[in-house]
Amino acid sequence: MTTASHQRTRPALRHDPAALQQARRDAGFTQTQLAHLAGVSQPYLSMLESGVCTPSEALLGTLAAFCGVPADSLRV
Repeated sequence: MTTASHQRTRPALRHDPAALQQARRDAGFTQTQLAHLAGVSQPYLSMLESGVCTPSEALLGTLAAFCGVPADSLRV
């Protein structure tokens, strides 16, 4: 029998805020434009780029795809 205390927890996704910002800029997007495409708010994207918040795996993949880079390039 497995209890919650014995379940494996997934390590938190670690992203590289500077790489995310650079990828966005290299793709020619403003924060507002990329946020709109990815379905998040511009303030939230700003927090991702400053390292205040951590994106989900799915969101990191979406941001990477819109910027035309591999998601792994945005991870630490």
